[in-house]
Amino acid sequence: MATFANLTFSIVCKELFLKPGRWIHQLSLDAPLVAIAWKTFISLGLNNEYFFGETLILGTGVWLAYSADRFVEPKNNNKISPSRFLIGRTHPTRFVVVWILVFIAVFIYSLSILDFFTLSVGFCLLLLVLGNFFLCMIEGKRRLEYFPKEIRTSLLLALGCIFWETGRVEFLPVCILWTYTWIAFMLNCVTLIEFEIRGDDEGTVNSFISHHTTLRTQLSKFFYGICCSYLFVGWILDKIYPPFFCVSVLLPILLLLLRKWQLKGDSFRVVLETIFWVLPILVTVSHIL
Repeated sequence: MATFANLTFSIVCKELFLKPGRWIHQLSLDAPLVAIAWKTFISLGLNNEYFFGETLILGTGVWLAYSADRFVEPKNNNKISPSRFLIGRTHPTRFVVVWILVFIAVFIYSLSILDFFTLSVGFCLLLLVLGNFFLCMIEGKRRLEYFPKEIRTSLLLALGCIFWETGRVEFLPVCILWTYTWIAFMLNCVTLIEFEIRGDDEGTVNSFISHHTTLRTQLSKFFYGICCSYLFVGWILDKIYPPFFCVSVLLPILLLLLRKWQLKGDSFRVVLETIFWVLPILVTVSHIL
């Protein structure tokens, strides 16, 4: 029965997720899709108006940062799948030209539609992202982490998804959802690191969290605890947004199941990232319909 279930799941993953997912992975579109999905998820959850322009700027900005990070990664870093480098390695000159043109376009578009406050906050966030980018480059050369990069990157990505809501709602709900989103992104990182450490991936994992088993375990338990606490408090106050409820229940379950299925290499990464952007979209659309 278990073998049949694994076989069925593998076929479904290959047809529905892996083929388009690999293209998304190779074009560095997985992180932008995650950011867009969670930004939309958060905006609708706070009963705010949905702004397509803001979402487009966020997704493009995340792609610029994510693809640049992949482009400058050392080619001999065996712990990362070769397909991550495909976008820049195959046609490096074209990639640089396209990256610069996209940067100029999104910069001009941001100036044309965003107000001064949003631009100011966005500029500060840009400085943080640049600082994290250069810090990652230094750490890569010295093979030393000054502070866990998974925590830094998850915080910045969660901040990018939530800072648009600043000034539109009360500060406390924004902070709560920022923490909630950050923990979710951290669980993504922890799940991927655990997969790499299991020996299903090539090479060794040179990461602070990868060398601290207790920390990885506590982070996973912390996220599951946050989910349970959110569900309990929402049930007591009778003020829980249904899509948040569904994601709080389904996301931990899907990740626990993903750990048990025998997926290797890019297949695991593709399914993991697909879960993180498809789940909030499906839940939100189901709630609206």
